[in-house]
Amino acid sequence: MILFYTIFAVALFIDGGTDCANSVTGAVSSGALSLRRATVLSAALSFLGCFIFCGFFPTVAVASASPLSFPAGAGRTALFAVLLSVSLWSAAAWLLALPTSEGHGLIAAAAGSALALGGSIRLSPLLFIILSAPAAALLCAAASFFITGFIKNNKNDLCRAAVIASGALSSFFHGAQDGQKFLALALSTCAVSRDSLISFAFFAAVFMALGTLCGGRIVKKMSSDMASADLPAALGADVACGLTLALLTLIGIPASTTHLKMTALYCAARCRRNPSSPQTLALLAAAWFSTFPICFVLSFFLSKLFFAINL
Repeated sequence: MILFYTIFAVALFIDGGTDCANSVTGAVSSGALSLRRATVLSAALSFLGCFIFCGFFPTVAVASASPLSFPAGAGRTALFAVLLSVSLWSAAAWLLALPTSEGHGLIAAAAGSALALGGSIRLSPLLFIILSAPAAALLCAAASFFITGFIKNNKNDLCRAAVIASGALSSFFHGAQDGQKFLALALSTCAVSRDSLISFAFFAAVFMALGTLCGGRIVKKMSSDMASADLPAALGADVACGLTLALLTLIGIPASTTHLKMTALYCAARCRRNPSSPQTLALLAAAWFSTFPICFVLSFFLSKLFFAINL
């Protein structure tokens, strides 16, 4: 039991550090918030989003668990293989200051583990999750470009407050999104019962928030590399990302906060004719497309190894 909570805590901590803090990239890049204040705000809102949705409205958890079925008695092996795979990949990305989607990594790793252990993978819901990711990014990008074009060129206190509020909204729904993906893994491997959702929700929210407090390195890199965002650009990107995340969470579709926010920032910068880096956008896309096969293959072989040693 101690080992179970330890590896979950590590994975949640890394998720917060590599993913959730990016919710406030727009506020940092525009100067609306300092890096320290932005990460504290993101941590607080991600805590609330994770706790509320994992404990009371697990819509995304249902969709994330639907493609997978683990054989009886293999839950412990699958759990350790999936969490270790995602943690290793995410830690490597963290060291490189490369933003990745731990939520999608979890789904890919769980699919690899299910296949390795003799479980089943329902292809239709899995393909829906995979294909909905680029579709969501395109929706968010278009919304960002459209909204930014209608924002007046000003830098008043109201615009600054709106940037901060929309970044907080993105943080809240990131916590809701990724917390539920961890919940889906815990439920599908029978590590957590439905009677203990509140306890798990609090546990997950705490460690995700702690990780977010340490995520400034990636926020700083993305703020400088992705876009030179003024307040109107940051506001357009953050509103588009927050609303897209809210919509997808409420209808139960898994999404990546990092990729939505980065594409939104890039499109907002292009709309405002601010300097932007296509190379960073290409690197982001490459990292996202690498997440699925790397986490799938790594979890597959770790599951085989753990099964052989009877873990």
